Amino acid sequence: MEYKEVIREVIILAFEKARKESLQNLKTPLSKYLSFKIENLYKIYVSEKTFVRYYDKFIDGRDNATGIPNRRIIDFICKYLGYDNVIDFYSKKHKRITEFNQREVKAGFSGFNKPLHDDTLFFQKKKDQSNRMKNNKYSSFSHNR
Repeated sequence: MEYKEVIREVIILAFEKARKESLQNLKTPLSKYLSFKIENLYKIYVSEKTFVRYYDKFIDGRDNATGIPNRRIIDFICKYLGYDNVIDFYSKKHKRITEFNQREVKAGFSGFNKPLHDDTLFFQKKKDQSNRMKNNKYSSFSHNR
C-alpha cells in the first residue's frame, strides 16, 4: 500500500467519524466540524478550507484538487481516530508490519513536516520488498530443476 492510499484511508475515516459525531452530511459542515475538533483536542489549527480540499482530493477523487496533508496534520488526524500517529494507524489497520519493519518505518517517518513525496519511500520499499519475496519464491523453483 502506498502512502497516498494510507492518507486517503485516514481522510475517509476522519470524515466518516465526523459524520457520525456531528450528524452532518455535507463536506463544508463536516470540514468545519473536523477543524473545530482538531483545534480543541490538540491545540493545532487546521482550517475548514484545508479539510474541504482534502475531501475534494481524497473522497471526491478530484486529481487536480490541491491539498496533500503533511505528516504532522496526518498524525493529528490519526490521533482523532484513536491512533498514536500514522505509523500506529498503518500497523494496526494492516497488521503486516513486523518489529523490524516498525523500526524501518519510524526511521523513514522521523520528521514532522515532511511532504508527501518523502514518506512515499517507505511504502514503495514495502511494495518492492513484497515483489522481491514473490520473485525469490518463484526463482527458487527454477534453480531446483
